Amino acid sequence: MVVPLAGPVLLVELAGFAHLAAGLETVGDIRPARTATYVSAGDHVADGKRAWARQAGDAVRGTGGDDHRGRAGQRRRRHRPRRTRRQGRAPGRLGTLRGMATETEQARTDGDAPPYRYTGALAAEIEARWQARWAAEKTFVVPRTTEPGPAGKFFLMDMFPYPSGEGLHVGHPLGYIATDIYGRYLRMTGWRVLHTLGYDAYGLPAEQYAIETGTDPRSTTEANIRRYRAQIARLGLAHDPTRSVATTDESFYRWTQWIFLQIYDAWYDEVAGKARPIADLAAAYHAGEVATPDGRPWVELSTGERADAIDARRLAYRARVPVNWCPGLGTVLANEEVTADGRSERGNFPVFRRELTQWMMRITAYAERLLEDLDHLDWPESVKTMQRNWIGRSQGASIDFPLRGAGAAIPVFTTRPDTLFGATYMVVAPEHPLVDTLVADAWPAPAPQSWTGGHATPLEAVAEYRSRAAAATTERDRQAEAR
Repeated sequence: MVVPLAGPVLLVELAGFAHLAAGLETVGDIRPARTATYVSAGDHVADGKRAWARQAGDAVRGTGGDDHRGRAGQRRRRHRPRRTRRQGRAPGRLGTLRGMATETEQARTDGDAPPYRYTGALAAEIEARWQARWAAEKTFVVPRTTEPGPAGKFFLMDMFPYPSGEGLHVGHPLGYIATDIYGRYLRMTGWRVLHTLGYDAYGLPAEQYAIETGTDPRSTTEANIRRYRAQIARLGLAHDPTRSVATTDESFYRWTQWIFLQIYDAWYDEVAGKARPIADLAAAYHAGEVATPDGRPWVELSTGERADAIDARRLAYRARVPVNWCPGLGTVLANEEVTADGRSERGNFPVFRRELTQWMMRITAYAERLLEDLDHLDWPESVKTMQRNWIGRSQGASIDFPLRGAGAAIPVFTTRPDTLFGATYMVVAPEHPLVDTLVADAWPAPAPQSWTGGHATPLEAVAEYRSRAAAATTERDRQAEAR
C-alpha cells in the first residue's frame, strides 16, 4: 500500500497515534511525491528523504493478529537532558512542533524558501489588495434607499477621535476593532449595518495646537483628519466613508446651533415631565397654571419683569456663577480639566476660581427623568450607580432664614432638617450678594486682634479675604486655608 504525500506535511508520533493504525494490518511503504519535512517522536526536524520512512513506518505498521498497536502503542524511552537556563527547553514529543513556525529553515537555504510563506510583506500585500477592492466596489457604503436586512437596520458609530498631529495611538484601534467585529457579526446574521466615524476637532485641543504650531486651525485640522483617515483605512475597518463628518464642518455645526436654539426656546414642564415651547410658558403664566417668580399675577408684571420671568425658566440661560477661570487659555474649564494641583490639564496653566457670567443648561430639571430611565437600561449595575452619583440628586428641604433688619432671607438646603433646631450660626461665602449689606460698618468695642486681623473695619477685612479667596486656585485650597 502506497500513500502519496503531495506537499509539505508535518507527521508527529504520539502515544495515541496508534488509534490511526487501528484496522490497518500492514503498511508496506510510504513514499512522498516530493521532498518534505517530517517530525517523529523525540527527533528534530530533518530533511525527509529516507529517514522519515522508517520512523513513520514504525509508527503505523501493525504486528498482525488482534493487536494492531504495534510499536506505536509502546512508549519509547529516551534520555532527556537536564535543562538549563542557557540551553532552553529540550525537544520532546510536542516540543518539535516549534519547527512548524520556521518550517524548513534547518534543512533549506534562504534561496530555497517556500513560495507562499505568510510574512509581514505578504500580509501587507493581501491587506492592501482587499482594501483597494473594498474601496473600488464600495463594499461598506450603505445607500440611503437601502432596504433593511432580514434582521433589520443597525446604526453603529464609533467615538469621535480628536485628530491631533501625532496621528493614531494604540488606544484608538483598541475600541474601533471591537465595534468592527460587532458590525461584521451583525452583517453575517442578517442586519443592514451603517458603521460611521467622525472627527471632533472643536475646542481647546485644536486651538492650542494651532497656537503652538503657528498655523491656521482649519488647515491643520483638515490635514490631521486626512492622516487619520489614511491610518484607519490601513486597519481595514468597515466604516462607511460617505457618512463621515467633522464637527468643524459648517454642514455639521449648523445643526448644533439649531439644536441650541431649540433648547433656548424651550422650558421644562414639571407636570408634563417634558420640555415645551417657550410660547406656552407665557400662556401658562397668564392663565395662572405656573406661578411667577415673586408670586404676583402675570398682568401686574412690567415688560422687563415678564422677560425676566420667561428667561428664568428657559432650558438655556445666562447666570453669574463661580467657574474655573484659566487666563492662560482664555476660557473656563470643567472640573475634569483641572488637575489636583489647580492647573489646566492642557498647557499646565494656573486655574482660578472666579464668578463670571456663563451660559448654563438646566439639566438638573431632568434629574428625576434621568434617574427613572436608568432602570430601563441594560447596563451593568456599576455603570448605572456611577450615573446616579453623577446626577447627584439629594432629597431634603429648602429653608429660608430671615435676616433681622435686612428685609431679606438666606435660603439653605439641607438633607437633615431635623437637626436645624441645634444650629447656632451660619457661614456665608464672601461672594454672596448679601455680604455687603450684612457686614457692620465698625468693629464692636473692644474687638480682639483675632477678629480684626489688623483691618480697621469689617468691610476692609471682607475685601481683603475676597481678594485672597479669588487668588486661591481651587475650592480645596480655600477650604485648606480656612482650616
